[in-house]
Amino acid sequence: MGFPRIATPSRAFIGAFLLTLSLGTAAAEAGRDRNHGEREVCRIAAHVAEISFRLPLQLLSALALAESGRWDCVRREGYQWPWAVNAAGAARDFDNKAAAVAAVHALRGQGIDSIDVGCMQVNLRHHGEAFASVEDAIDPHVNVRYAASFLKSLHDETRSWNRSAVYYHSRPSARYREYLTRVYELWRDERRRVAKARGAETAAAQTPELKVRRLAQRAAIRVDLAADRRTG
Repeated sequence: MGFPRIATPSRAFIGAFLLTLSLGTAAAEAGRDRNHGEREVCRIAAHVAEISFRLPLQLLSALALAESGRWDCVRREGYQWPWAVNAAGAARDFDNKAAAVAAVHALRGQGIDSIDVGCMQVNLRHHGEAFASVEDAIDPHVNVRYAASFLKSLHDETRSWNRSAVYYHSRPSARYREYLTRVYELWRDERRRVAKARGAETAAAQTPELKVRRLAQRAAIRVDLAADRRTG
C-alpha cells in the first residue's frame, strides 16, 4: 500500500534478509495450520471497519486480499495474513506478531524505512506517524481501522470507489487497470463467499437437530422465567 518503494538496498538483499528472519520462527505453513483462527482475523476486522466507516461491504476485505492475500492449496481459497511484512517488493509471512515486529525493527536497523505491514500492508514510511508503535501498526484491528479511514478519505477526495481502491495501493501508474481488475475479482469472490456462507447457515438452521435444540433452549428459558416469577 502507499507509494513507490525505494529500490535500494536491492530486492534480493532484502528478500534474503527477510527469509533469514522468518527461518528463525516456525515454518509459515505449519504456523498457519496451528493458528487457524488468525487466518480470519483480518477478514473480521475488515467487516467491522466496513460497517463503522460505511464502506461497501467486502471491499476492504477484497483490498486486504490484494495486499496481504495468500492462497491455501488445500482449502482452495484465499485468505489475508496479519503478520505479513513487505520491503522493496520482498514479502514474507511470519508465524506471529512478535516475529513480524522483530522483522520490522531489524529492517529499520538496516536503514530500510519503506516497509508495508499487516493485513492491509500499511506503509510505515508514509503512514507510520498514525501509530503509537510498530506493534500498534501491525495489530490487525488497528491496522485495518486505519486503512478503512484512509480509504474513506480517498473516496471523499475522488468520489469514486474505483479510484479510491487504486489510490489506496498507489497513485495512477501503468498497472492501474491491472490492480483494479484484481480488486474487483477479489471483491466478487468475497461477496460470493459471504452469500454462500449465509446460505449454508440458513440451511443448517432447518435441520431437525437444530430445531430440536432451539425448542429445548426456548423451553429452558420459559422454565427459568416461571421460576423467576415464583420467587419474585
